[in-house]
Amino acid sequence: MRQRYVFSDRPSRGLILFTVMSAAALFGTLFGTMCCMRTETRLSQLFISVQEQALGLRRNGEYTKIMLVSVSENAAFLAAAFMLGLSAVTQPLELALPFLRGIGFGVLLTGAFSGGACRRTFLTAAAVFPNVFISLIVTVLACREAMYLSDRLTAVCFRDRITDGMAERVKLYSARFAGLLAVSAASAAIECALAKLLMCT
Repeated sequence: MRQRYVFSDRPSRGLILFTVMSAAALFGTLFGTMCCMRTETRLSQLFISVQEQALGLRRNGEYTKIMLVSVSENAAFLAAAFMLGLSAVTQPLELALPFLRGIGFGVLLTGAFSGGACRRTFLTAAAVFPNVFISLIVTVLACREAMYLSDRLTAVCFRDRITDGMAERVKLYSARFAGLLAVSAASAAIECALAKLLMCT
């Protein structure tokens, strides 16, 4: 009997997907960093403006805004991944989301390290990096879950009698995204605490 490797070999496939999406996020981070270093382009100037606003919130101790901005950004990416996962043909876009998320983090980290080797630079990086890392992992995991469901829906389109349990899959899918959103909120709260502890001393 022919095996269905698309679903039966999920652990190894999940690791491959995680690796590929993490690589996409890393390339996005590098792209964002390089754009900020090339200040003569309009795109670079836009990124630098966003960077200054984001770091300004943290240095000014505007913790409520930090929390709201961080959670809303994560929620937007999670919502995008969630909706993409409900389609059978959106796998390329699901792969693009970690890259886009990485661009934003590359911009933010470049600003955090732009002050040279001084105490303020290291404190800023220490306050920003944990939430950046956790949020990036959350985005990668969300896109991987979206890819799983998209692949399942693709199989449903081309085969008969494999829709059993789809309702449960969607419920589990929704629960996992709710969990990822909760992790994002906790990560934002940690960043607020670190910003208060390290950047306003």
